[in-house]
Amino acid sequence: MSAATPEAIDLQQKEREIKLLEERLEEYFVPKNVAIIGPSGVGKSSFVNSIIASFSSKCWRERTKVACIGGEAMQGTCHLIKTAKDEYLDSARQKEYPYPTLIDMNGFENQSTADIKELLRYILFGLIPHEHKLRDALKIYSDKGLEGMKGEYYKNEEALKVDCLIFVTSTTTVLPQNLMDAVVQVAQKEERVIPLFGVLTQKDKIHDEEAYLTKKKDFCSKLGLPENRFLLCTNYCDDYDKETGHSRWNQVYPALDVPILSFMRQVCDVGIKVLQNHATLRKGPSTTPQSQQDPPRDADLPLRDPPPHVDNSVINVLAFACKGLVIAVLLYWILTPPFDGQQMVDACAQFEHKSQTLNFSIPGIKNLCDRIGDITQRQLMTPLMSFVVVIIGIDFVMPQIIRMLHRLGI
Repeated sequence: MSAATPEAIDLQQKEREIKLLEERLEEYFVPKNVAIIGPSGVGKSSFVNSIIASFSSKCWRERTKVACIGGEAMQGTCHLIKTAKDEYLDSARQKEYPYPTLIDMNGFENQSTADIKELLRYILFGLIPHEHKLRDALKIYSDKGLEGMKGEYYKNEEALKVDCLIFVTSTTTVLPQNLMDAVVQVAQKEERVIPLFGVLTQKDKIHDEEAYLTKKKDFCSKLGLPENRFLLCTNYCDDYDKETGHSRWNQVYPALDVPILSFMRQVCDVGIKVLQNHATLRKGPSTTPQSQQDPPRDADLPLRDPPPHVDNSVINVLAFACKGLVIAVLLYWILTPPFDGQQMVDACAQFEHKSQTLNFSIPGIKNLCDRIGDITQRQLMTPLMSFVVVIIGIDFVMPQIIRMLHRLGI
């Protein structure tokens, strides 16, 4: 047997990583809302597209645009873009799993001003709707202050409440310390504490290992990241296409996908969750002058609707009841003698009575009646074999049905 090619080995490894990810996804029912933030020019939107490509078995596809229109990010028409699993997954089988909803937070620069932190707060609490222009939100804050933002957005449902946040920057750029400060202050130091993850892109551009290790240490320290919440990667991009001599339009790169899949398995872990997830925005900051304000803390917090509870005991009882009903029907079928066989039993009984009374015998009929047991047994073989096959089939199919009902929250 010939050895597998490196490409085949990479593809097999990718398939194993997808399987491990889906095993992790089976542990809960509602997809996580995963927000990705980072300054412009560091490969953030390319990373979003790379996540989606890693989930795919076909080829890379552009799901979120790489650059904003109009030069500097917040000067352009940047939007909050939500991409749910039904929009980016290729396979109907994969869509049965709660793959995450990806939220691309386009347009943030390296700033930690009061308006940026307030906008972050509204995004993380899910009050900014899909495809909303972030520049418009900042303009409302600039023109009307916090009360203006509350009047505009408090009426919205918290439909995009963020469950975890990935901060993305590049190995080739200076760490965006101000934006990192804003993210930590809003996501980690308020009542609703959101798990943070970090990504350094452009792994292929590292030329000074010592400088990279210093940057990684500073990056992780600033965001408070343990090793399992950090990723160094190379994105799908034009430079990588040139390096490999292939086009991402026609294929996927398992070598890029495997680290991202392993990282996303951690992001989607049910054990990594928001603290005080029921918190909601109700009150703004105090009357402290704007230049001295800390991000507001929430009070009088109502409960957020939890994911639907699944009573496993009820589902299991229904499953066993269905199985018992099927077994009862099959047993009734098997134990009820076939119509022809019953006629033969009755006829032979009458023949035996008449022959003894009238003292006569017909050899052919007597032989047939002697073999009535064999004939009946042969007729019972088909329903008996059907019974065995159906029971085995139920034991195989029923767990799959129960698992599907669990995913649907029924």
